[in-house]
Amino acid sequence: MFFAQTIFSQLVALLLLALTGWVLTRTGKIADDKPLNALLTNVALPALIIANLQTPYSADLLRDMGLTFAGMMVVFAVGWPVGTLAARLAGKTTPRKGAWIACTIFPNAVFMAQPILAALYDEQVLILIAPIVLAFNLTCYVLGGWVLSGEEGEAYGLKYILLKPPVLSCFMGLALFFLPFRLPAAILSPMKMLAAMTTPLSMIIIGCQLARITPQSLFLDGEVYIVSFVRLVVTALVAHGVLRLFIADPTILGVVTISGSMPCAAILPIVAKERGGDSLFCSKMVLISTLLCVLTVPLLLQLLLR
Repeated sequence: MFFAQTIFSQLVALLLLALTGWVLTRTGKIADDKPLNALLTNVALPALIIANLQTPYSADLLRDMGLTFAGMMVVFAVGWPVGTLAARLAGKTTPRKGAWIACTIFPNAVFMAQPILAALYDEQVLILIAPIVLAFNLTCYVLGGWVLSGEEGEAYGLKYILLKPPVLSCFMGLALFFLPFRLPAAILSPMKMLAAMTTPLSMIIIGCQLARITPQSLFLDGEVYIVSFVRLVVTALVAHGVLRLFIADPTILGVVTISGSMPCAAILPIVAKERGGDSLFCSKMVLISTLLCVLTVPLLLQLLLR
């Protein structure tokens, strides 16, 4: 019971942060969330990755990071056919079909999973955020961009993906991880302060984005509830079943399962807009799946990870 209560309390706290962004936007205090997005993706998230990787190198830790990366790739690999099948059964066509598939594949594995992992495990486990971020960004911009563009557009170029600050910071953090020295406190301390901003910023941004959608359009769209069920329950269950076949370590299995059980990734509306996809549906999915995960995630993880 404590396990489920811990997850539930963390999720409620995240929703309150999103509500803050919603209120600030609806009252006109925030007119444009682009600066917040830029701060999150270009500064706070890279700082989180590099700061978490400031730990002594060990072969066991490197193995754990590799296994976590592989596990997240399995989560995405499972979500693709599940989302494709769901969209096909529902008779969806482009661009809505692409939105169904992308929202099923990609969970909010970094920003929402991080506080839950910190609450359930020792904070040292947050070093595994780096391979999760790397797997997510590489896959989201390649596969996600292609799917959201209707499977006809070109994928993002490799140079574009590798130079994204979150991806670049993964390689920088790994390079520092292998070196025999750590960053001085004068540099690491502000990095940790910036890292602490990632989850609050991401949830406030979600609230800002969703303040621009009318409640009628948001809550009366039956499709978002179907896709939310597929993302939060079906994909999470199937992925966990596959992960158990090759991940014996209970901590790594828990980290990947929790990350893969999160709601729709907050970045998908932005990618959809860039690639000509259904960004409005992705925005709806972010909020509805985030609201519903307060019920599904504690129950599901209590069942899977007890």
